[in-house]
Amino acid sequence: MLKLPAMLSQLFLSAGSIPGRHDKARVFSLGECLQTNRAVAHVTDNILRTRFLDITITKLKIRFVLTQHDSLAIGRSVARAMSTQKVAAAEFQITTEKACKICSSADFLRFGKQFNDLIGACLDAFVSLRRLWLRNMRFGEHDIPSILSTCKLLESLRLTDCDSGIYSVLQVEHA
Repeated sequence: MLKLPAMLSQLFLSAGSIPGRHDKARVFSLGECLQTNRAVAHVTDNILRTRFLDITITKLKIRFVLTQHDSLAIGRSVARAMSTQKVAAAEFQITTEKACKICSSADFLRFGKQFNDLIGACLDAFVSLRRLWLRNMRFGEHDIPSILSTCKLLESLRLTDCDSGIYSVLQVEHA
């Protein structure tokens, strides 16, 4: 049974519902959410490191909270898996430790910078993403076009409570 996760072709790992969000799942406290996030980072690394190379990952979906250490661990694990193994489709759902309702302008900027730092540190994890869902971030004028040019296989980009400042307009070209 211990080898079973390494043989699965579809993986969905989730840090659970984020505080202040009312998803179908139970809403976790911030402490529970961050603890679960650490577990997701650990499990992601363990499963992807012990994969059987002859089993293609047909779908890899990871929902996590943007924290410096855990996000880097997840990003590096996925980057390693994508560079050494077959991953047909990968998806990230990334949110922040604070709900939109309690985020300050500085929080949105900080979360946007954290996300950009994550992409820079784990480029190989983002190159092959098919779907990306981001929550609670503020981006600079060139950040979204940069994300699109980095995520070359991206089919879906979902931005929830994200912006580039008041009265900003987003113009993008992407297949």
